Amino acid sequence: MKTEQQLLPLPDERPHLREACHRFCEHLGRPSWLTSVGIAGDTFVVYLRTHQHPPLPKEWEGYRIETKFFGEFAPLGAVE
Repeated sequence: MKTEQQLLPLPDERPHLREACHRFCEHLGRPSWLTSVGIAGDTFVVYLRTHQHPPLPKEWEGYRIETKFFGEFAPLGAVE
């Protein structure tokens, strides 16, 4: 079991990580193939809407980048 000293700090406790992620999102823009970008530990996770997308860097400002196919978000609640 990990002790408190071994746990990674939350992203809010690492402003450099959040700022680097923000710059990465600005770099990507809002392309049709992108669903969202998340932070998992020291990794940026790019959630893809489609498998057809341009090559992405393996890292950004020293943080690893992973991609995952996610598809599209669906609204919660009744669909009419």
